[in-house]
Amino acid sequence: MHDDEVVQRLQRQVETLRLLQHGRNDTPGVVDRRRFRSDRLDVDHFHSRFSDDNLRFWAPLFVEAAGIERGHRVLDVGCGTGGYAIEIAAAVSAEVTGIDESGRFVACAREDAGAVDFVVGDAERLPFADASFDRVLLSLVLHQLERPEAALGEAFRVLGAGSRVLVRTIAPEDVHDRIPERYLPAMAAADAARLIPI
Repeated sequence: MHDDEVVQRLQRQVETLRLLQHGRNDTPGVVDRRRFRSDRLDVDHFHSRFSDDNLRFWAPLFVEAAGIERGHRVLDVGCGTGGYAIEIAAAVSAEVTGIDESGRFVACAREDAGAVDFVVGDAERLPFADASFDRVLLSLVLHQLERPEAALGEAFRVLGAGSRVLVRTIAPEDVHDRIPERYLPAMAAADAARLIPI
């Protein structure tokens, strides 16, 4: 990408951020995130994106990177349909809890839960006591939140001493160029605007 293109892209992102901050949602390509959150997503489509191969690839990496061990209390924030939480619990006999704001996703997760507990809740206001967990996983969730800093603050609040947070997110170029257009086309402009490359 040339310098001119980078500057133009940044200018568009900044302008879209201004529009979003001032509550305007009538701009073409800009999505009202509150309305989007209330829209129903296709659970089967979402679940299919996290195939067994995908889960088998990432779950061991999460376990290793976060140092998850037998008996650890693990929180999977933005757990979706629960695939990673279930795989991690099975891999190391950890006590895993998954939380997602979508009741439909949590209902789907509970169907295959095994020993994993799934709850409906907000990543920016976790319904757990301080120091409730040894590890917190935020996989592919921070870039979707209006206040990612609040979610990180909550993640650290619910961790005990010597604990770890593991964050996996999408690079801005992936959000803009690949993911939304393929899976959530209405979100492309809003997500691209939020993620200014640094």
